[in-house]
Amino acid sequence: MHTDHRNRISRIGLMLSGAAVLATAAVAALRANIHAGIWFTCALGGLLLLWGLLRSWLPQWLRAILTVGVTAAAVWVMAFYLYGAIDTVDYREDAVIVLGTGIRGSELSDSLQNRLDRAVAYHTRNPDALIAVSGGQGPQEDIPEGVAMERYLLEQGIPPEKIIRETVSSSTTENFRLTLPLLDAHFADEYRIAVISSDFHLFRAGLIAADCGFADATHAHAPTPWYMILPNGLRECAALVKYWLKL
Repeated sequence: MHTDHRNRISRIGLMLSGAAVLATAAVAALRANIHAGIWFTCALGGLLLLWGLLRSWLPQWLRAILTVGVTAAAVWVMAFYLYGAIDTVDYREDAVIVLGTGIRGSELSDSLQNRLDRAVAYHTRNPDALIAVSGGQGPQEDIPEGVAMERYLLEQGIPPEKIIRETVSSSTTENFRLTLPLLDAHFADEYRIAVISSDFHLFRAGLIAADCGFADATHAHAPTPWYMILPNGLRECAALVKYWLKL
């Protein structure tokens, strides 16, 4: 009887978790552009629901694999956010690079506005630093992200001469590769940069920045909206594996 009660609680817990994950994916789809992370979140929610429904019929070895896999993914996602939450900027950098992320039409997503607000906060402490905004135009976007980013910074009172705009990149690697010559043309001597991006993204962004010639870049994080924590974390897991495999 005790075992049956425990199994019932486990099944209900798995099904409730699956429903919550699917609800999160639905909110994310309504508030942000559809990307792989939202589909990963849907898949995870469906998996948890099925696991709960079929738990009693699943062999022990399969339950163990599912438990290890879901736990490992959760730990990995948490590690991204914990790493990114620790800022390393010293406010003596010569420039900051703000990495773009999706816009809807011409409207900033919550994630992108958070990144730009972090850049504005940085500017108040180091107004001499140049702000480079980087992002091209993707699906569901009417204008390049870099254009929308520059507009927002100007609305917040950032002087136009303090902004450099890159508008054709389509990946984090291109963000850095295409921004590098713009900064090189601006600075006659060596310069230091800081990277501003969402917390989950900063670990991989740091690796790519170093690959692209930005040695010893510091970083400052922008918080991720609650409904994007899981979708972005899952997508980042896949993106990091892709980076390591050099795909």
